[in-house]
Amino acid sequence: MESNLNSFLLSFSEHMSFGIAYVIASIMTIALIAGYMWKMLCSRKTGIVIGAILSVLYVSCYILLSLSTYALLLGSLILFIALAAMMYGSLQIKR
Repeated sequence: MESNLNSFLLSFSEHMSFGIAYVIASIMTIALIAGYMWKMLCSRKTGIVIGAILSVLYVSCYILLSLSTYALLLGSLILFIALAAMMYGSLQIKR
């Protein structure tokens, strides 16, 4: 699906600013994936959760692209938070 975002982003950015093109392409891609997961799994909750996760990822990527001087710091923080979430989530797994 990343190629979908890339092609939309390239097409839109020829006609408008990068920020607006990124928002439009991201929303279209997130809606497509979340809607597909909702209908495929017959669960509105799953579609919303997938959409929320993708939204956080795309916002993080946009921030990393926009703030080149703080990209390393933000990337490190995101990885730390992801690691902490995975560690905490793995505690909930029953043997």
